[in-house]
Amino acid sequence: MNKEDFCSYELSLKLKEAGFNWECYEFWDTHFSDDGTPIKIRKTQSEPKVCVMSECNSILDYIGSDLITAPTLAKAAKWLRDEHGIDLDIVVRYTPVNKTKLYAVNIGCIEDDAVNHIYLFERVDYEIALSDGIFEALKQIKK
Repeated sequence: MNKEDFCSYELSLKLKEAGFNWECYEFWDTHFSDDGTPIKIRKTQSEPKVCVMSECNSILDYIGSDLITAPTLAKAAKWLRDEHGIDLDIVVRYTPVNKTKLYAVNIGCIEDDAVNHIYLFERVDYEIALSDGIFEALKQIKK
């Protein structure tokens, strides 16, 4: 479960497999820990006030790096929308009885000239709902 603004290591891998190749400033690295646990790192410059260059997965692969881009959840959702026409809709549902709220996840895409809406699930946290929704939306990408 991911409760932060960035895609988890597992989600970042799935995005890369699906063709995500947008530039990012955050990366997952498995070399910092002895057991290979992925750690999110930020690309930095030693010089202050120097523009930090971002990288994309194809450049990282080309230079032989094991790093994987770690996009924000918003960037991953935008990629799904812009590159594959898949929209994620997160709707808050209030439950007045126990005064809680849940985030409902819907996926919308056009298939064979028809709009396909898929109601998925509800989660207690927005970021978890968005992360789980991206995982499910990746299954809609036609290879």
